[in-house]
Amino acid sequence: MRVKDGDTALCWLDEGDGHMLTTAVRYKGVDCPELSQPGGEAAAAFNRDLVDLMWVTCETRKERDPHNRLLGNLFVWRGTKLEPVDVTHEIIAAGHGTKHTGLYR
Repeated sequence: MRVKDGDTALCWLDEGDGHMLTTAVRYKGVDCPELSQPGGEAAAAFNRDLVDLMWVTCETRKERDPHNRLLGNLFVWRGTKLEPVDVTHEIIAAGHGTKHTGLYR
């Protein structure tokens, strides 16, 4: 997995038939500033520190946003914690994004 910006990552998804698909996954329920906006680089850096090259679980239901990115919830395991960390919650708690309850997020 590679971070694209504060609320999007490129994920390798197992299609269940032995093939892997690389796709952009937009985190559901959070909105971060774009890279060109104030705070955008900091949000991307926080997201990168949280998930880049980590084992994650991505839950999706084949929903897409207007930019055709797959919408999903990401969870990452850090250290020896038995429970995964909700990436959206961590981004909001750290002040790098705001909760978004819009139609497609």
